[in-house]
Amino acid sequence: MSSSTSGTNEGNSLSLSGQLRKARALLTKGIENQEPVAPAQGEIQGQVQNPLIQALEMFEKLQEEIQRASIFSKNESLADVQTSSLPLMSVEYHMAKACLQLRTFSSISRNTNVNRALELFQLFLHRCDSLEGILENTATQQYQQYSSQTEETEESSTFDSSGMSGGAKSGRSLPPNSSRDEKIARFRRSKEIKDQIARMNAQLAQRKRLGLEDHEDLDGHDQDSLFRKLYIHELNEFAFNAIEELYSCLLEKQMLQMAVKMERDREVMGRHRQSQDGSDSRDNTGPGRMSHPDRPAINDPNRRMKMTQVTQDPTTGQLRFKSKKSNQHYSALLGINPLCHWKNWHGKR
Repeated sequence: MSSSTSGTNEGNSLSLSGQLRKARALLTKGIENQEPVAPAQGEIQGQVQNPLIQALEMFEKLQEEIQRASIFSKNESLADVQTSSLPLMSVEYHMAKACLQLRTFSSISRNTNVNRALELFQLFLHRCDSLEGILENTATQQYQQYSSQTEETEESSTFDSSGMSGGAKSGRSLPPNSSRDEKIARFRRSKEIKDQIARMNAQLAQRKRLGLEDHEDLDGHDQDSLFRKLYIHELNEFAFNAIEELYSCLLEKQMLQMAVKMERDREVMGRHRQSQDGSDSRDNTGPGRMSHPDRPAINDPNRRMKMTQVTQDPTTGQLRFKSKKSNQHYSALLGINPLCHWKNWHGKR
């Protein structure tokens, strides 16, 4: 028999069910209003958290406490689970919804959240499916169909990447997709379940108005059996929504793969450009100019001008260029008659 959730937890005055209700309220608040929360009087702006973050933190603590208390065991049946423990089976579902609602500023972060939501949705559905009697036949069939589709896709992707797919067409495998009829069936059944939940909540309110004891029947149900039926209907509503979200997440994940690749490529190019700019600034003494240890910069005020003396060999008529600084001789052959050029130049003097 599962342990009761009515007792208090360490350092917390709320029961597990109470913590779940509080976390769900924060999740609803975060979904309806994702604007930054205004700080209360005396609080610092940076200390105010997003309700979605607060909800996720509470859900994670609930997850740990549920595992520590072994509330759900593999060898138990639905009859062994207490009515008050049934809502706790939805913790992973609400965590997944919170992950998808979180705002992100990059494709990489969004991809991480989508992958996390996929894991949590599947964990929730697996837990519900493992307890016979919780999920309706339609929900069970659609969940099993999704599982078989993802297994086939993963096997196809593995064969394609290893070159063992034989005559299969190359390219990225398409994600599993739900048919139009299945989507319509989920939508209609979800609507019916919501209507049934609304009627059961009305019955609970009526019991409270009439002041009935927990063991007293109303419309064939005492309070515990009515709550139990209500919680199972809620789990089925969440299950249909989780299946719909799984297909949506797989489609979004495929679109995010290209965006993530482009974002990472930009990061690599940015780091390369920064390192290149840093190298250029170390190597250059000015914009776009290479430095040389033995060559002063053009705009160096201490740079001395080299004086060149031009003379002419009296025998050959070849001009000679002599640098006064280095005392090295440079000869150059002119494409004109050197003697005529020397006479013209000497006559002008």
